[in-house]
Amino acid sequence: MTTPTTNSKRKRTTDEAAAGSPASQEKKAKLRAPHFSAPTEMVTFLVGKAGSEEPFLVHKEFVCYYSPALRAAFNSSFVEGQTQTYRLEDISTNAFRLFVQWLYSQKIDLHVGIDSGSDNSVQSVAGAGKNGSNKPGNEIEEDEEEEVPTDLEEAWRAQDLDLAQLWVAGDRLFIPSLQNAVTLAWYKLWYSNDRRGCSTSWFNYAYEHTCVGSHLRNLAVDQLAYSVNPDEIKKRAEDLPREMLIDLTLVYSEAVWPIDEEDDDFQKEWARDYSEERPGSMAKTRYRYRCTRTWRNYLVPEGED
Repeated sequence: MTTPTTNSKRKRTTDEAAAGSPASQEKKAKLRAPHFSAPTEMVTFLVGKAGSEEPFLVHKEFVCYYSPALRAAFNSSFVEGQTQTYRLEDISTNAFRLFVQWLYSQKIDLHVGIDSGSDNSVQSVAGAGKNGSNKPGNEIEEDEEEEVPTDLEEAWRAQDLDLAQLWVAGDRLFIPSLQNAVTLAWYKLWYSNDRRGCSTSWFNYAYEHTCVGSHLRNLAVDQLAYSVNPDEIKKRAEDLPREMLIDLTLVYSEAVWPIDEEDDDFQKEWARDYSEERPGSMAKTRYRYRCTRTWRNYLVPEGED
């Protein structure tokens, strides 16, 4: 399928632009995969707000191999190159731990920040389970629903925000494979069988740190439109940024269309399903609509500038 003191809306620096250039991509392709050739050569990341940051030591060959932006920074004459230190203020320590784990294993541990004793399995299933989605196969009896413990719900909300921060970090550091790993991890969580679902906790962060047309924004607004439980939306209305509400309106306006009077197939279907006698009947043509979801690709292109 984006750091510190500034967000991803800012203009990229000369070093960052060079890092994402075709020449840089070709150079990375020729780099040898990390193999601990310099096990004592470490770089330091200062994670968190100034004054309360937490230091992380990571092998330089790993960060330089996967991130052209970090490779340029740590091998430059600027402060990052001189001190071998990189500051990341707008990311949680949990999110950065996920980043380090991904660097070394190319995997994201979905249980970081979640109580290991909780039932938070990530088995992939066809539907979203009991998360309020409108997808077929998710119908359940009302009396079967169980209340999700508040502490677990808050842990899930924090996890979604951590993953959003990780996606944004991948954008800024030019690591599209990390961004796509985050998206796929989200899907494992949201569409598992434990009522995990998508929360609204990360929507503000996503809109504050990305631009119009971002894959992350598209994912967020589509989740809000089609998957987020209506009760969650009512409960967390303050999490919804104004720009997102505009995007949501556009999604619905493009999805819902009146049924053409000459569309015989739809006319027959509606004539069968609705009648003047039924409460809420939409027998009159001008009240008939169809809703069609446009499926978007949320994965970032890899290996491109």
